[in-house]
Amino acid sequence: DEGEGLGPAQASLMSMDNIFIERCTTDDPNSLLEVLLRAKTLLEHHNVKLIVIDSIANAFKGMSSSSLDDGGAQKQQHESQRLTQVLYRTMNLLKRYACDYNACVVITNHVADHIERVSVQRATQALTETLCTSGRIVRASLGMGLAQSVTCRYFVSRLEGVRLNENEYDTSGCVRAFEVVFSPFQAKRKTKYIINQSGVWGIPDAVYETGQ
Repeated sequence: DEGEGLGPAQASLMSMDNIFIERCTTDDPNSLLEVLLRAKTLLEHHNVKLIVIDSIANAFKGMSSSSLDDGGAQKQQHESQRLTQVLYRTMNLLKRYACDYNACVVITNHVADHIERVSVQRATQALTETLCTSGRIVRASLGMGLAQSVTCRYFVSRLEGVRLNENEYDTSGCVRAFEVVFSPFQAKRKTKYIINQSGVWGIPDAVYETGQ
């Protein structure tokens, strides 16, 4: 075994040999796109099979809010269209990488509190899922532009009302849920789990209901 006889520190460094991390400029979607364009070299020469973007909303939300605050409706529309074009270019590039290099692409996203709006916007919101976390109704950031560009959508949330025995399960007591929102490969379902020092553990419904 290549790692046999190594100390914990050396073994840890070896496990990071094939993990490449690059930070993008916050609030700049073009920075994210440029990083992904450069990532082609890693895919070609290092056999990278997993791409993780955490989180794609970071690249868009600040720029979209600050640049849309001033100016008239025409400027806002132009800026919104430009950001949408960058988002589509980013998603198309990721799809091409997944296809050409047989790589898995995982994208995390933010959610925001759902606010009831005018009827015209309400019709658009009806096309997206209404989700709930910590007792609040939320919707995913970046709207339909992102939702229509991914193959599978999953939702991770915190559940309110029940906390597990902290000593017995070596956990803070917080119960989370992993939900299949949409997938052509899986039925829509939800499972409960906890995170502790030993890893991620599923929680049977009977345990969740009693908190024991």
